[in-house]
Amino acid sequence: MKHVRSRDNLVHLGPFFEKKGVFLKSIAAKPSLWTGVDASHKHGTLDGKEWDPWGLRVMRTIQSQAKEYPDLDNALVAFLEGAHTAFTERFSDEFIKGGALDRLTDEERAELFFSTTNDVNEGALGSWRLGQRHRPAETIHKFNASFVSTRNDTEEFHREKLSEEEDERYLHKIAREKDASKLQKQIKDAQMRADAEKVAENHQKDAKRQEKRQNKATAITETGKQLVLEDALIDTLNVTDLNRQLDWHRDNENSIPGLQEKVPLKTHMGKKADRVRELKRAVERYQVFGGSSSVVAEDVRMVEEPKDDDALESDYEDNMV
Repeated sequence: MKHVRSRDNLVHLGPFFEKKGVFLKSIAAKPSLWTGVDASHKHGTLDGKEWDPWGLRVMRTIQSQAKEYPDLDNALVAFLEGAHTAFTERFSDEFIKGGALDRLTDEERAELFFSTTNDVNEGALGSWRLGQRHRPAETIHKFNASFVSTRNDTEEFHREKLSEEEDERYLHKIAREKDASKLQKQIKDAQMRADAEKVAENHQKDAKRQEKRQNKATAITETGKQLVLEDALIDTLNVTDLNRQLDWHRDNENSIPGLQEKVPLKTHMGKKADRVRELKRAVERYQVFGGSSSVVAEDVRMVEEPKDDDALESDYEDNMV
C-alpha cells in the first residue's frame, strides 16, 4: 500500500500489480520462504528490502511457533492461492495480459488518469463531519458549494471569466432564486416527517411486541391451571397443546435458580415425538422441585390432530416474543 500511495495515477501501476501476483505465487509454491528458519527478506518481501520492526517480530514469532502448527504451510498455501485469485481476477483484472489497460497505447495511457486510492471520497465525508463540528448551523448545500468551489478553484474562474457587470447581475439573480426556493427548508421538513414516521412505526412495533408478550403470558397462566402431568395423557396431546405445556414449564424453570437442564427451544425439537419426550422430562423435573402428580387437568382443550405427526404447523405461534 505504501508503494500505491506513492503514485498518483493507477494506470501506471500495471508492472507493480504483475510483480505482486508473481510474488504471491512464489510464496504459495514455497511457504518455507515465510515459515522456515532460514526465511529471508530477500525472497520473503515484495520489494526485497529488510523487514520493518513489526514484520521482523511477526516472522520471528512464526518461526518460533511453526512446529506447534503442523498444518501451517497448508493453511498458508490455501490463503495465498485465494489471495492471488482475488487480486488478479477481481482487483487488478484490467492489467492482465489482454485486459482493458494492457491494450492501450502509450499515447492513450498518457491521457488517462485514475486515482490510486479512494481517499477523495473518504475525505469528503470526513470534511463534512469536521465541518459540522466547527459550523453546526451550516447546511449541506452551503458545505457542498464551498467544497466544490475550493476543489474547482471557482474564485479564479470567476475573476477571469465572469468579470462583467452583466455576469454579476446574472449570478445574483440565480442566488436569489435559490434562496427563494427554500430548498434547505424543504429538506429539513422532509427529514422531520421521516423522523416522525419512524417514531410512529417504532411505537407500533413496540405495541405489537407488548401485545404478543401479554398474549403469551395469558396463555401460560391459563395453561398452568390445566397442567398435564401423566405420561399416558401426554401421549394423547396434539402439537398445539404440547407447545402450550412446554411453554409453561420453560417459563417456570427459568424462575428456578441453578437449574441446569431446562426445556429446549422449539427449534431444537423438530418432531412431535421430540416434544413429547421433552415434556415428560419437564414434568419429572417439575415434580422433583415441588410439583404434585395429583394436579392433573381434566379439561385440557384438545384440537384436531395434524394429519402429519411430524408437521409442527398449528394455530399456536412458535416464535412468540
